[in-house]
Amino acid sequence: MKSNIEFLNTEGLFDNARRFAFTNITDEVFTSKYDGRPIVVQPHQTIELPHYLIVKLTGELVDKIMIGVATTDDHAHRPTSQFYRSPAGTNFGIPNQREPLERQIARELKEDEESPEVTIIRQEERRKVLADLERSKNDALPDITASPSDLSIIGTDTLAEPKKKAPIKFKNVKK
Repeated sequence: MKSNIEFLNTEGLFDNARRFAFTNITDEVFTSKYDGRPIVVQPHQTIELPHYLIVKLTGELVDKIMIGVATTDDHAHRPTSQFYRSPAGTNFGIPNQREPLERQIARELKEDEESPEVTIIRQEERRKVLADLERSKNDALPDITASPSDLSIIGTDTLAEPKKKAPIKFKNVKK
């Protein structure tokens, strides 16, 4: 399907050196399939995809959203007119109607930009560390403060004498 976004117009040529972020902008789990393997994206989750998959999944999610809008509009008008068909149902092939959704769903990652998955993992780990720090602050620590007078009683007479070691014995070896 034709698109106004450059990287979605491939004409069968994909650039696997480029990286893309795909975001499920719906409130439902989005499921697709490629090469017999399911691809599941949770609501509002962002994942990194290669070029060929960003084109496929973006088209499928835009179609799903547009079909949902047209169907909802059809059902809303069904009681008043059994012959009503939503004008939204005729917008599927119009690039200008698809573009706002495509821009929300797909974007190209810059060369030095971190993968969305790594960013999420980093945020989760940071949250766990901060929670552990908060918990450790709340744990009661024993009071181990000492005054200089407490330390002054420590002298050489109170320290244990080091143990004397037995001398090393050597065996005489005959030559």
